[in-house]
Formats: sequence, C-alpha cells, structure tokens
Amino acid sequence: MKLAYALIATAALASTNAIAQSRLVPVQDPAELAAAGFPPDAANVWRLLDTKTASNSRPLDPEGGAPTVDTSTIVTAEDFHHKLSNGQYQAVAYAQLQCDTGSPYFNANLRLPSGKRLKYLDVWGKNTSAFPIKTTLLSACKADDTPGMTTNLILGQYTSAAPGTGGYSSWVELPAGVFTDTEHCAYEITISFGDPATFTCQGSSQIFYKARVVWDSE
Repeated sequence: MKLAYALIATAALASTNAIAQSRLVPVQDPAELAAAGFPPDAANVWRLLDTKTASNSRPLDPEGGAPTVDTSTIVTAEDFHHKLSNGQYQAVAYAQLQCDTGSPYFNANLRLPSGKRLKYLDVWGKNTSAFPIKTTLLSACKADDTPGMTTNLILGQYTSAAPGTGGYSSWVELPAGVFTDTEHCAYEITISFGDPATFTCQGSSQIFYKARVVWDSE
C-alpha cells in the first residue's frame, strides 16, 4: 500500500494502535506538508506529539549497525524513488542519494514487523548547502470499517542544519506508545532536499546516505 494524498477520516484514527486522538495535531504549514511529501495545501494530515530532538546521550554506530538490545531496519540510497517522475537524481554507487534537477521529494517503503514499539529514527547524510535536508517517518493507516479512507501520520522528522557544515549522523526519539500495525498501516520514509520555500534540488551539496528505524526488542 503506497502512501496517498488522501483525506483522513476521523474514524480511521482508531486503526493506529495505542495512540490517543488528544496526541494528534493537524499539520497546516505548507513547508512542513511539502517536506513530508504532501501537497502544500493538503488537508487532514496529522503530526504525532512528543517527538524529541537529537541528543548526545545515544551515540550512533557510524556504520549503521543494529543496536545491541533493540532491532531495526535500514533504508539506503538505492531504496528511494522520486515521488514524481520528472527530474534527475543519482544514487551514486548505491550508497548516496542526491537530487540534481526536478522534484526534490523521494520515498522508500519500510518493511516492519507488526506489534513492535517504535523508538528512534536515525539518519546519516551530508549537507554543505544553505538549506536543510528533511527526513520524515510516515504511516498510512486504513481502518477495516472505512474502505478508501486513509490516515496519514507524521511519526517523526529530522531536519539537518542549515546552512550545513558537512557530514552528520543524528537521531530523533519517537513518541512513546507507537506500535506498528502492518495489517492496517504502511510505513514510509520520505526525503526532501533544497530551499524550503521552493524545494529546488541542490546537487552534490546535499547528500542522503541512509535512515534507520529502531523498535523495541520486546
């Protein structure tokens, strides 16, 4: 199931396991919507509250190896595709993604086990441009009793520094109590490059290496 630019039925919110509606807020900022891969005027897109910013208390393995206690899945440059068909991009040696011309939005589907508590979104990249790179973890859920209606949630997002100073590896802690539900939901990571006002590609000055989603081992 691909993430769709679909209207969200309030009834479908129940399909996102263990998330109360009081923890959801509507996303209306055009730049944030665009950065997550939605049209700037999209209606009924939601953000999950309590996302925490990066911290030095949890250092990342620079090679992207799985944590000792938790388990995880990784997507790298070759897993991503243009969300739109126009433009040119490179997944150089299958290890790094850059946007040369056209649409600056990319997405990769995630294969996650069901019933796991999501914990972290880890990111690796390089940015020497004046603008940020945004990496977003999304879920698209559909309840059994509302065919055709999809709930799109922004579960977590990492924004690189702007202006960038070079390579980075960092992470965001995902809101507590988010459990995977692969029967009703699909999961996706999106990347947006470029100026947040125009989202124009920046070539080799903005490079995405990989992202890792970590869930609790229990």
